[in-house]
This record gives sequence, structure tokens and C-alpha cells, in this order.
Amino acid sequence: MFMSAKHYANNFGELGENNWLVLLGEPGCGKTHLSMAVANQLISKGLPVLYFPHVEGFSEIQSTFRKSEEDAEDRLREMRKVPLLVWDDLFKGLERPRDWMVRMVFDVLNYRYLNLMPTIISSELVPAQLMAIDGSGGLGSRILERGKEHTVVASGIECNYRLGGN
Repeated sequence: MFMSAKHYANNFGELGENNWLVLLGEPGCGKTHLSMAVANQLISKGLPVLYFPHVEGFSEIQSTFRKSEEDAEDRLREMRKVPLLVWDDLFKGLERPRDWMVRMVFDVLNYRYLNLMPTIISSELVPAQLMAIDGSGGLGSRILERGKEHTVVASGIECNYRLGGN
């Protein structure tokens, strides 16, 4: 995972269409830590980055949407257009996310997919779960395609550094 994140950061401007870093698997294995290290390196080079923590971010969007649909759309527009989006803990804690959430995630990530925009995604889901999240595999296949050069899956409790793993 470290080597993939390092390669992604060091070669950021030359990644072509497979310009997503996708870190999947066990909690506590360093997905967020490495995502933020890459983001910080790119910020230090002047690249605008938006960090979006899935759970807190969707709570904010849902609350904002209740007050002003326009403000919520502004937030989604910012997520679509930022030069680098770091989406942390995609679908965290959700066996079956709500349809509206899946539609919003698809809307943002599909825009970034179609426009070849760099994106970093961390999730406790593994590829098969990503493929099943929207029923058609459309969302998962986009994530895995753009991340095929830089996708790492950490599986097994031994990957959880918080529990004393390696």
C-alpha cells in the first residue's frame, strides 16, 4: 500500500487515464493515513485538494439539502470539479446505502471518471462489494478501472495496525 501511494504521489502528473488511487480493506491498515500523506505532498506542490470524509460529509450534505438545495448542489459541484478529490471511507458502515446516497456518489465519481480527474478513494469495502453497491456494477467498475494501476486491497485482521498487525 505504501509503495503504491508513493508511486502515485511521485508520478502524479504522468498517470494518464488510470489516475485514481484506491485503497481498500481492513480498518486500521493505513488507508486514510496514506491518502492524506499523498494529498499533503500534492498540496505542498500547489495542487488544490478537497478532503471528503464520507460519513461526516454526507451528514453535512443531507443537513444542507434540507435548508438549501442550491447550497448542497454547490458542495457536490465543488467535489466534481476540484483538481484532486480525496474521498475517505467511501460507504463506511453501510451494508446497503440509501439509493439517494448511491446516486450522489455516482454523480460525483462518474463526472470525475468521464473527465479523467484524479481521485483518491479509501474504503473498507473490497472490489466485489464495490461492484455490488449499485446493483449494476457501474459505480464499482468505474472506481476499479481508473484505479487499476494503483489499487491495493488489505485483507485479514493482521493488516490492522491498531491491533498490533504488521
